[in-house]
Amino acid sequence: MPRSTVREGLERAEGAGLSWPLPEGMNDDALEAALYANRRSKRGYRRVEEPDWANVHRELKRKHVTLTILWDEYIAENPGG
Repeated sequence: MPRSTVREGLERAEGAGLSWPLPEGMNDDALEAALYANRRSKRGYRRVEEPDWANVHRELKRKHVTLTILWDEYIAENPGG
């Protein structure tokens, strides 16, 4: 992990008033909310629901199933996908 990423994480924790060890009962969602509370949007998060990739891989193992067929089914269920 780059030093800059670690430094950013430490700065965010300090800005949120967090120190180690974390408060009892703080889960991942609460930690993320505390660290990224001032951010307008989360980088890397999709605005559209992604396909169930595990299901896609299972379906592709079946005979006569192609990625094109699965894509057509996905778009039929999620027109904005």
